[in-house]
Amino acid sequence: MTEFRTRIGRVRLKGGADLHVLHNTYPDTLNDRRENWRGKLVEHARSIAADMDDLDGYIVIGLFANGSSCTAFRIPERIPSSLLPAYIAEMLRRDTVVHEEAARTFDSKFEWRE
Repeated sequence: MTEFRTRIGRVRLKGGADLHVLHNTYPDTLNDRRENWRGKLVEHARSIAADMDDLDGYIVIGLFANGSSCTAFRIPERIPSSLLPAYIAEMLRRDTVVHEEAARTFDSKFEWRE
């Protein structure tokens, strides 16, 4: 069976209003050797949002080559704003430094067998 793809550009609603569909010009995957940062960001957001029932906040931090950064966040009310920087710093420390060191220590002490 042949797969057909169409791109809808304009839809007319029953009330007479026009709805214009803006298509995404950036694909979620790239076929060449460049890494697709946008696709990876979307992939990570989808995996985090998979458990939407329990999600009550998020933080996205963009780090740019020129040293600047950009953030987007939605913080739950249960975390006081004065404690937020330390809370986020501890999560990053745990997930980047401690997790990697624990994996290295585990791999050095134990042998994997099939």
